[in-house]
Amino acid sequence: PDAKRAALATLEMGTVNKVVLNWRNTSASTFAAWLGAANQSTWLGVDPVGTSRAARGMFTQFQNLFALNSAATAVVGLAAGQAALDMEALNDTAVVQKAVAQLRKIAPLAADPTDWNITRWAGDPASRGTHTINSVNSSESVFGDLAAAVRGGSFLVFAGEHTAPNASLRGTAPGAALSGMRAAEEAITLISFGVVPDGHTLQIAGLSNVTYGATGGGRSPTMHSKDNFKFHDPNLRSKRRRSSMPSDPLPQQRWAAGSLRFAQP
Repeated sequence: PDAKRAALATLEMGTVNKVVLNWRNTSASTFAAWLGAANQSTWLGVDPVGTSRAARGMFTQFQNLFALNSAATAVVGLAAGQAALDMEALNDTAVVQKAVAQLRKIAPLAADPTDWNITRWAGDPASRGTHTINSVNSSESVFGDLAAAVRGGSFLVFAGEHTAPNASLRGTAPGAALSGMRAAEEAITLISFGVVPDGHTLQIAGLSNVTYGATGGGRSPTMHSKDNFKFHDPNLRSKRRRSSMPSDPLPQQRWAAGSLRFAQP
């Protein structure tokens, strides 16, 4: 549809990369001493010394895992935007050196880390970035256009962080998960109320390319999943549920990891 094409044209891919710095076999007391008064702060910010990218440094924020778990003598440095792209052009040693140099503005006594892990999402051919961002002059309405179901010869519902219903959740894993739940509910509603006619299929775009066949013509049709979903309740894990849709819709908090099957009672 034209509205979706126009909405897609206004979005770009953003990138946030991380470097996890770990100090194995370092005692909690030593690690806490390195961080000083900030040792119980979850987020550690590096004060900028100028407005240029070079002056700010590649990593301006660190997540302090020690504040969450005293056994975790580690921090996570975040590089965003152009800094994240610049980071991907460096080898691991150079990335770690830049991260440690920034961290020592907060913790001057910190030793060199014993090991590390680094992400390079923009260069990952399966990702090409970490989240969608608005381009200049785009509007909030484009996200509604992206999330809207398409109805016609085939029926599509859409999931993904870029379709999250709450703006604060876009670009996040929780936003992606909630959008999947919303898309699944739309699919259930479409099928359960007989919206999908005989001989048509409904596809969930962005959610494992799951395709459903619908039959029944006005009754609650049979729907078989061809893939697995991951949801919340571990007590329902790997079970199949018989639903009396639409009078008994499946609450999203009861969805479980496993293959779902909705059958006409």
